[in-house]
Amino acid sequence: MFNEKLNDEDRKFLFYHMHIPKWDPFRFMRDKLTVNDEGDDQRLLGWNKKVVDLELICYVNMYHDFCEMRYQFNCFEGYSQEEKDSICEFLKHRIDWLKTNTWD
Repeated sequence: MFNEKLNDEDRKFLFYHMHIPKWDPFRFMRDKLTVNDEGDDQRLLGWNKKVVDLELICYVNMYHDFCEMRYQFNCFEGYSQEEKDSICEFLKHRIDWLKTNTWD
């Protein structure tokens, strides 16, 4: 993946911006937006295989920036450490599942 070619000194995020749904991992987790009615994981961006797995890349970047680098995002101000840890667990689970059916 493109991200693997960059080291942390080279890699700087600008912002995350995505429409419908907004990429808010806490909302995804809370509202169970990444699972179907039976509770099975599902993709948000569809199953059409293209050149790049954008959904996987977005989750990997979110996990890296929020959980590994521990960047402070305004949207998570006021969240407890327990809530932040839950978000990281959710992101890790999501990445692991997406990797089982990626085409990247």
